Amino acid sequence: MNKELTSSSSSSQTIFYNIHDFINIKVNFQGRFKSNQAIDMLSSFKVTNQDEITLNVNIGKFEPKLENCRVVNYRTYISDDYIYSSGKIKNFKYKIEYIDAFSSNPTINIEYEFTHLLKKLYHYAIAQSIFIVPLIEYYLLNKNIAVIHAAALSDESQAFVLFGRGGVYKTSLAMDLERQGNMNFLSDDKILIGEDKKVYSFPTFSEIFSFRKNHLKNENIRFTKKLLFLFKIYNNSHETMKVHSPKVLNSLFSLTKNLDPKKNVVPNLNNKELINSLMKSYRLEKHSSQGIGGYSSGLFEELLISYSFIFPESPTTLFDDKYLQIIKNIFNERNYKGLSTDVEYSVDYYNRVLENINVRKVI
Repeated sequence: MNKELTSSSSSSQTIFYNIHDFINIKVNFQGRFKSNQAIDMLSSFKVTNQDEITLNVNIGKFEPKLENCRVVNYRTYISDDYIYSSGKIKNFKYKIEYIDAFSSNPTINIEYEFTHLLKKLYHYAIAQSIFIVPLIEYYLLNKNIAVIHAAALSDESQAFVLFGRGGVYKTSLAMDLERQGNMNFLSDDKILIGEDKKVYSFPTFSEIFSFRKNHLKNENIRFTKKLLFLFKIYNNSHETMKVHSPKVLNSLFSLTKNLDPKKNVVPNLNNKELINSLMKSYRLEKHSSQGIGGYSSGLFEELLISYSFIFPESPTTLFDDKYLQIIKNIFNERNYKGLSTDVEYSVDYYNRVLENINVRKVI
């Protein structure tokens, strides 16, 4: 780890992040919660310091502020701009508190325990994916920035987005396009895109992608390679992917798996179908996305629903409409195309995608 990006004492540790100047984050670890940073979901965005903090995150023991709260589902406490909950996800026992949750300066307090020894190597990344990044995504939405489950790459001026659900080899395509020198890597899991059609680099879990790119033929990882990955992570000998400057969207390629290898089916995709696919993917990511270690990020969405149950006029009820309006403003008949994928990742599939990218560059 780059030590200059972290300040620490015997009892605390502080990390700062800046995500494209949209949001400045300060994370403070207390006592035994000090992170070894084996895996950091936002490592590419670490900075030395920030004068103006947008989001404060405290990881350590805390006492919730439950006065004047109403209880939902026995374990979630709600008051105006406040959410507290506790529970257990598999072997991850947690307490989570959002203060001023929907303001311009929210605070998150997190306390957790792990019973799984190996997963202690990336306990902080699990906490990020469940509690922190979902709030960041909603914060960005209020700045007219949509988060799409997709990979993205760029040349010097334009961005190309690879959209599709799991199993269409977005990560494998990003690995090959980046390491063969054809494109700059922006992300392989989530992208940020604004109404001005600028695509922002968002390399989450940078350590995992860099390992795959440097040691694997494609995104599939075997047991022996997993051991090598854990060794490199533990010894902090991994690459952090660069955050590139935003690029204007050229094209989105909607990837659909072709289950019949004898037919190279090109999906006939219209604008309405694309918008519907993007909305369905957005809802799936909110409710059931499986992050690192198989831990779902759907808890945050559950907390938002609990909040709207008590405050039905809250801004949380408008998030879906806001997201829909943004993507409608971004995508039109000229900037997307449907492509079919192979059952297995192949050179032919990679070449077909690269050829389509090169064709779209001149449009």
